[in-house]
Amino acid sequence: EMDMLDYLEECRKYALKQVDMQRSDFKSLGVLADWERPYMTLLPEYEAAQIRVFGKMAEKGYIYKGQKPIYWSPSSESSLAEAEIEYQDVRSASIFVAFKAKDVKGRLPEDVEFVIWTTTPWTLPANMGIFVHPDYEYSVVKVGSRKFVIASEMLSKVAEILEWENPTVLQTLKGSDMDMMTAHHPFYDRE
Repeated sequence: EMDMLDYLEECRKYALKQVDMQRSDFKSLGVLADWERPYMTLLPEYEAAQIRVFGKMAEKGYIYKGQKPIYWSPSSESSLAEAEIEYQDVRSASIFVAFKAKDVKGRLPEDVEFVIWTTTPWTLPANMGIFVHPDYEYSVVKVGSRKFVIASEMLSKVAEILEWENPTVLQTLKGSDMDMMTAHHPFYDRE
């Protein structure tokens, strides 16, 4: 049996070795990156940034105590992320989020909101962009007093899930028509 501090140090060494191997593989593939400053969750700066984000979320009342299982690996004596759990025919929770438009380049109504869907809502604080496929068709739909941009082929499914009554299509456009548009973050004061 190993002392906990020694065990954690061995884990750190193993993780850094894997980072070096991945860096070497990426370089051999010609991937360009800032290799001197890699993004690593085990760095103190990363941990500090996470704590700051958590603090801001707590200040705004986004943190609450609820009931959710924490998956545990007895062999590694570690908690497991949702992505590490394998299920058969089990659905993961997902949410739809509306981002209010900031600059629509004169191609959409000014009060439109971009709808995204995610199975990882805990990543929303870090969201820095909304991506659309340049060749797909998107619809601007009016639901009550609000207007949303949504992938046209998903409109009926989303309308059913969100219980939209009689969404009216106001406009359609290709994803490429939305290039360089900007939106407000749903709960931070940034684009």
